Amino acid sequence: MPASSPSAPPLDVGAALRDGWAAFQRAPWVFIAFTLLVSALGLSLSALELALTPAPGDLPALPSPARVLCQLASLALSLWAVVGLVRGAWIALEGHRPRFGELLRWDGPAIVRVLLATLLLSLILTVVALPLLGLMAVALAQMVQIDFPLSGSPILRALSPSPGGILLFVLAWLTLLAVLLYAQVNQHFLVQLASLRGRGAVGTLAEGRAVVDRHWWPVLGLVALESVLILAGILALVVGLFVAVPVVACVSTAAYRQLFGPAGPAGELPSA
Repeated sequence: MPASSPSAPPLDVGAALRDGWAAFQRAPWVFIAFTLLVSALGLSLSALELALTPAPGDLPALPSPARVLCQLASLALSLWAVVGLVRGAWIALEGHRPRFGELLRWDGPAIVRVLLATLLLSLILTVVALPLLGLMAVALAQMVQIDFPLSGSPILRALSPSPGGILLFVLAWLTLLAVLLYAQVNQHFLVQLASLRGRGAVGTLAEGRAVVDRHWWPVLGLVALESVLILAGILALVVGLFVAVPVVACVSTAAYRQLFGPAGPAGELPSA
């Protein structure tokens, strides 16, 4: 059962921001060092994959095994990083100073749960988005025409679009945006739920929807606030991301504790 009840007070975004910042301040250099390490490893993997990419005229039919390994390593790195940041944020929110080794710890079961929940969410969004993308393609087909001359490249020639085609495209586009926004807010605590509560993919998505739906607008405000923090980190010569990313993890986890409770089903703490 979700830890939040229908009568629970709404999410206090200001309190989440204060608690998250206080948690970050308990071990700022631990969080920053971990983010720096993850970024360095990510850049190294990206550089290696780029070096393994053939020239444009020599692209193989299938990616090389080395490139596939680089992509899988990048995925594992991302999952390890988000789980480690959430673990560190949780420990800090409990009033303790997280150690660097606690963020570094590889938690295979938690990483697999986050991966499976993310894959399930992606599959659901794909199933929902495909018909909308099909409607957008139909609408575009009514608004443009492609001529294929005997010589030269195809020519894209715009037609006078019909009001029906424009309306169909706009409605499908707005619906797709609404679906993506709803899912972004509705499953904002996916990593925390999957890694801390230990539920399967279906249970993680279901619990996130059941609880967040009752607090959707405050969580939307939280998402907007966290986006502003990330943007500020980018504008601060990008180096601000090394602070913004762990702060956002702490703020998000603080909000999670408000909505889902301060402990998992058995009251366990995700420490090393």
